[in-house]
Amino acid sequence: MLLHGGGQTRHAWRTTAEKLAGRGFTAIAIDQRGHGDSAWVDSGAYALEDYGREAAWLGQEIERRFGAKPVAIGASLGGLASLYALGQAACFSALVLVDIAPRLEASGVANIRDFMQACAREGIHQP
Repeated sequence: MLLHGGGQTRHAWRTTAEKLAGRGFTAIAIDQRGHGDSAWVDSGAYALEDYGREAAWLGQEIERRFGAKPVAIGASLGGLASLYALGQAACFSALVLVDIAPRLEASGVANIRDFMQACAREGIHQP
């Protein structure tokens, strides 16, 4: 289960999803609430807890449909949502965090923002 960062869409994971699929994994890239093709939430519930509850539900739904808990790969907002989700429920078999640290530094945040903006159209590429 691939969860993008803030201001991105599921398409940011295109290359990663293709590589995972090429190795025999099922890759499910999600548009988080208010991003991409997902609907806006009328209540305005866009707090981290809201994203986290949704990530937990998605993990549980994937387990119900596929018979196994997914590995969550979360970038930035997706990573924070995944951390929150795991604090609420055992909804993932593993968690991979991208661009998440226990302490934020302004220069690091700027570097991540610039990187994500540069990848907005093509997605995140791995060497």
